[in-house]
Amino acid sequence: KQIVQKAIDEAKKRKYNFDRTIVIGDTTKDITAGKHVNTFTVAVATGTDNFEKLQGSKPDIVLPTLRHYERILAALRRR
Repeated sequence: KQIVQKAIDEAKKRKYNFDRTIVIGDTTKDITAGKHVNTFTVAVATGTDNFEKLQGSKPDIVLPTLRHYERILAALRRR
């Protein structure tokens, strides 16, 4: 949570647009941190947590790899 929160705080200082803030992570902790600060979350099953475990953290999208990045863009267009 702290890493994501620090990034969010820095982005606020720079007046970034949070409507399109995305946290991409490969652990449930990454996704939980992203949800904690109300970002769009993308879980990628390339780390220690498998696809099913990542789904349990309720990210906005779960991908097997970032090769499927176009799904992120499509989901953002639907928002």
